[in-house]
Amino acid sequence: MLHAGLICAALALGTTSFAATPYAVAPDGRVVARVPASPSRAPTGAVPYAATPDWQNTLRLQVAGLAFGDLDGDGRDDLAVGTYHSNSFPPYEDWHDYVYFNVDGTLENEPSWQSVDQSHSSEVAIADIDGDGMRDLVVARGGFSYDPNAVYFGSAKGLATTAGWQSQQPAWAVGMALVDIDGDGDLDLVTANQGSGSSDPYRPLYLFRNDGSGFATTPDWQSAEAAVQNSVAAGDLDGDGDRDLAVAKWVDFQSAAYANDGTTLDTAPFWSTGSTAGDRGVAIADFDGDGDQDILLGQTRLTVYANDGSGGFAPTWQADNTDSDHQGVAVADVNGDGLPDVAEIDFSRGKVWLYLSRDGALDPVPAWSYDGDGAGNALAFGDVNGDGLPDLAVGFSGQPSVVVFLNTGTPVDDTIFEDGFESASAGRARAARLAAGQDS
Repeated sequence: MLHAGLICAALALGTTSFAATPYAVAPDGRVVARVPASPSRAPTGAVPYAATPDWQNTLRLQVAGLAFGDLDGDGRDDLAVGTYHSNSFPPYEDWHDYVYFNVDGTLENEPSWQSVDQSHSSEVAIADIDGDGMRDLVVARGGFSYDPNAVYFGSAKGLATTAGWQSQQPAWAVGMALVDIDGDGDLDLVTANQGSGSSDPYRPLYLFRNDGSGFATTPDWQSAEAAVQNSVAAGDLDGDGDRDLAVAKWVDFQSAAYANDGTTLDTAPFWSTGSTAGDRGVAIADFDGDGDQDILLGQTRLTVYANDGSGGFAPTWQADNTDSDHQGVAVADVNGDGLPDVAEIDFSRGKVWLYLSRDGALDPVPAWSYDGDGAGNALAFGDVNGDGLPDLAVGFSGQPSVVVFLNTGTPVDDTIFEDGFESASAGRARAARLAAGQDS
């Protein structure tokens, strides 16, 4: 892997060894990879996804983030696509953000929404930020010019094409989480950040509070440590009922967990990995079925740190695959057995692996894989065709830049989709409330 300073120096001098062949630069500017050639497309196991995509777009983009959600109020999952700008070769001419709307269970061929501005987007999310009942599009942004984070607000007239909110902090947001930190019923914004260049490389985590109508423009909380953060996930890690944070950090820094006291976050972590090897990608779920939340990190080998119930975490599972340049992870129950499964994407080769949970533990051998046509950047699960099963979207740098695999499993009536996996006991309790007509 090449660090950002080396990349910038090579490109500025025009001496990079990648000049003769196509290459891609990652959304955080820290990794350069040759564009994969002649991909194979065979699945490696019996899972609910085919060997080839069921849908793909036509645009040549560098996709950094994907998110499913209903942005037009028709009850179907649309697909938001965040793109970024870099010194990749051949160069990319377009870095708008896009939405592919869902029409009767099928994503449209060409996006009918795009942002007016072109900015370096790192991640996208869909949620109701201003409490009007309409979903909004939240975009974490950065790049060397520190493009501000943004919200495009939804309304009865449709999703606005210009940002209705922008942050003012000078930082490169690489990842984000929407989470109710202070328990007031609305979603706050946490960003995982880095600086720009070798002279100013580090930034803390930031929290932008939501007052019910939108985010504050400046953060009112930040972590004590300034670092290079790659991604952030939220979940109840200490069992006190509020949402804490797990953060993946780059080389020279330890990935860590930050506790929520019910109103704000501690500035120092209560747990860290003890390793500064450099992680990329993080998720929180109950991977071992013991009722508490564990942490998944993209390390040399994808690793689960199991929660001991007392504020400690220890590595209890690792993927057999060591040949991965981790870019991101996503979690969903893809086969309907009630257990969290894991998708992982590799940047350099554009490859996706799927690990299934079996008998209360993830299988260390991937059950399915897919080789994309470009560098791999983004993953998202959602329900495109309305059958209640999680479909998988994958984002690349290249053309096509987004592909979707429809879940071929048997549809289940009244399937419950939640934002992330809470404990098995919490899921069973929610199912019981639904059956009794006490929840919706």
